Amino acid sequence: MVEVFIDPFGDLDCYFEFEVNPLNTVLDLFVRRIRGGLRKDFAWNCEGLRTATGLLAYGWVAGLAIPFQSMGECDLSRWRINFCRIERPKDKPRELSAWSPTFTGTFHLPERFGVLTFG
Repeated sequence: MVEVFIDPFGDLDCYFEFEVNPLNTVLDLFVRRIRGGLRKDFAWNCEGLRTATGLLAYGWVAGLAIPFQSMGECDLSRWRINFCRIERPKDKPRELSAWSPTFTGTFHLPERFGVLTFG
């Protein structure tokens, strides 16, 4: 599975999450930090989201087209973002990797997201 986390507000309190698996099953949600942890809004729908997956000789590939306007009024100069991968090999522990490593067993650490600057 691949996951994309986008905090276009830069507040580290709320962000969008997009997940795609090799079968092109998609999950899009809005996440907000609350005192007791995380509130995940599964009712949020990324209007116009497009995804595609394909099998290759050495694995699989995913593509996502995320329309900026679906995330509302946001800063279009600098975002906090992360690109992540979860691999679940048979009879082995799951593998987590990220563009900006979180160094924990979760990707839900916006303070560890990288910075994407639009030029």
